[in-house]
Amino acid sequence: MALIKCRECGAEVSDQAAACIKCGAPIIVDLEEKILCWNCKHEYSNALDNCPSCGKSRSVYVDFFMAVGSVLKNGAAVFIGIIVLIFLIKFC
Repeated sequence: MALIKCRECGAEVSDQAAACIKCGAPIIVDLEEKILCWNCKHEYSNALDNCPSCGKSRSVYVDFFMAVGSVLKNGAAVFIGIIVLIFLIKFC
């Protein structure tokens, strides 16, 4: 059991609870992967193509870095990603 914050009132409630004990709002545990908007830094669902906050679309480069980072998961991923990105910008 973990304590999470209610989305409505901010009270700490169990992640197993059906509703907040303070305000009665339903508790929804979000298990989907989130990404950070490159423009406004708003966190949103990986399933969306555009940021709901600023409307900017996900770039191919963001998807590329996510893929490289998930495969290597270390500092080498960042270095290799930057080299490939520079190559793509310069020659494509």
